[in-house]
Amino acid sequence: MTSLRMAFEGRYRVLTAQSGREALELLRQEDVAVIIADQRMPGMTGAEMLAEAQKISPESVRMVLTAYTDVDDLMSAINQGQIYRYILKPWKPEELEQEIKRAVELYSMAVELERKRRELEEANRRLAEAQRRLEEENILLRREVARRYSFGEVVGESPEMKEVLKLAAKAAMSSLTVLISGKTGTGKELIAKVIHANGPRKEGPFLSVNCAALPEVLLESELFGHRKGAFTGATEDRKGLFEAADGGTLFLDEVGEMSPSLQAKLLRVLETGEVRRLGETQIKRVDVRVIAATNRDLEKDVRDGRFRRDLFYRLNIFPIHIPPLRERREDIPLLAGHFLKDTGKRLSPEALNLLVKYDWPGNVRELKNEMERVVVLAEGNVIGPDVLSDRIRTGKRPPFRRTLREILDRTEREVIERVLKECKGNRSEAARRLGLSRWSLLRKMERLGIK
Repeated sequence: MTSLRMAFEGRYRVLTAQSGREALELLRQEDVAVIIADQRMPGMTGAEMLAEAQKISPESVRMVLTAYTDVDDLMSAINQGQIYRYILKPWKPEELEQEIKRAVELYSMAVELERKRRELEEANRRLAEAQRRLEEENILLRREVARRYSFGEVVGESPEMKEVLKLAAKAAMSSLTVLISGKTGTGKELIAKVIHANGPRKEGPFLSVNCAALPEVLLESELFGHRKGAFTGATEDRKGLFEAADGGTLFLDEVGEMSPSLQAKLLRVLETGEVRRLGETQIKRVDVRVIAATNRDLEKDVRDGRFRRDLFYRLNIFPIHIPPLRERREDIPLLAGHFLKDTGKRLSPEALNLLVKYDWPGNVRELKNEMERVVVLAEGNVIGPDVLSDRIRTGKRPPFRRTLREILDRTEREVIERVLKECKGNRSEAARRLGLSRWSLLRKMERLGIK
């Protein structure tokens, strides 16, 4: 052992022991890369000591010095992996140095592998824990969705709303295409979600798009997806809502605002269940239930040539009409109370009487917004008529302070700015998407003050 210390102490930290027992005790206190034991030691053989050492420090590389006569006795330990290598006496310093160098490298690799194994185990443990939490959250979310969109949670006791819920319950038990009609703010999307959440597709996705909010090209890409390079700004392949909603429900709000060309493509999907991304020739099959909604009189639009007759009949398989709030005034107190239930506030009889008399052109949405407003303004627990909006207290609508030109200009400006942003300032591409000539787009930009 003295000769080993003298040979390698300058390059390695060398620990020595006079017996196997002493070496094992030392091993319990220190991290050791390489263990070199003499086969003949007092108390136990080198092979016996290394077998015990394997239990204490399995990553340590174990080597034994032996004479020719002891080799046969070591073969069992070598075969069982308890000894990495045996070195015959007398050993040569340069050969032993190479063996130790390889053994240190092997130890470093073993330590690194063990570290990575532990990290992987910890990562797997965390992943399993995250998956468990996610599953629990999904269960809670499903329960919350089921509760929120159960038929019992839809507020309304009027005969008209009872008829709506009766039809919605029947629609939920089928996969028929549903067309929900009604004025803006009557709750068409809520009824669509209730139908989805109580039907056979409730485990699938519920996705929605407002067909009036996007220009034609953007709406087409949103519905059907596109291939990378299909148009300027299409930097990657993207699936459309029909593909994303496979196995679930797609809600098409304001479907009456679709262009004739998109109406034709929608009709094809409804008839064949096939979609094709922009810029692709490959056809994909989808299984999607469509629930459409409109605030327009689509039958009149069909007569006027604005809406395809065949598409109307394909959408109108199961029609549901939601009447405006002014036609079901008995629901107003229930809805107002529903919007106030978590606020600790209540309406005075005078305030409630004014709410019932008001015509609510914005329907349920307008009532909800009004309740959110008065909760902030009311100082006590009772909401009196003094904090209600002027139009409700007087029964008159405020004068319209914008011209039709101003409204159209504002809408046009928002659409052009959005498309220009998506096209990264490429005016030619933006003009193509908007269905304009480049010159027409430049004139509109100048008139609307768009940089």
